[in-house]
Amino acid sequence: MLQIIFLGPTSKKITKKKFAKFIKKASTASDEILETNIAKDNLPSLGILSDAEAFSHNSINPTANEVIIVTKRPLQGNYFSRSNQSHCPNINPDQNIVVVTSFEAEKFFEEEGVNANRAFAATAIVSLYSAKFVAAGNEYWSLWTDTPEDPIFGFCADKSEVIMKFESGKIGARAEAVLVNASRSTEEIDSLKKDANLFRPRLSDRIRFFLLIKNRDVFLSVIFFALGIAASKLFS
Repeated sequence: MLQIIFLGPTSKKITKKKFAKFIKKASTASDEILETNIAKDNLPSLGILSDAEAFSHNSINPTANEVIIVTKRPLQGNYFSRSNQSHCPNINPDQNIVVVTSFEAEKFFEEEGVNANRAFAATAIVSLYSAKFVAAGNEYWSLWTDTPEDPIFGFCADKSEVIMKFESGKIGARAEAVLVNASRSTEEIDSLKKDANLFRPRLSDRIRFFLLIKNRDVFLSVIFFALGIAASKLFS
């Protein structure tokens, strides 16, 4: 069972309902959500959220197999997401716990028209898969690489490069070879590929970005002009 924790205050662009909807679409996470909590942050500021604080937070339900924590505080190591299995396996080792932050990432997604709920859900899913991969006895740095690459398991030399991961929506040939060598099943790899596709912006995202963000003033001018014409005909 999965628990989702919003460690507040969180980004106003991430909502419990929409975030959970994207999580449920992924096969990596359990489709049975135990509970979604809004937890009071012990340090409601932009101070760094350490691994120890995140993975041993008192809001974590010990009966949950998987836990996703959403925050807007920066994470240890300046990551977008971290997991207990990958970074701090001595804390709650029987659970797969991930934390994902909107710190700095939110502005990149907004500038490129990527839906915030989709973006952070996808980031959490990849981190959760990484946690399970490591928990199964595999090496974290075999799946991930600090060499720049567009697919989702490549680190970003600059944090703005995260957008390339969303444009790609793929695990990439290198990571797939690692998974095959680690004897992960074909079904599991195919499921992960589908989950990676959650990263890619949809047509609705691009239309919204084009009309309401990039060309907002022009769009509103056209709407008001059309309403003016309609009103003049109505009352003439």
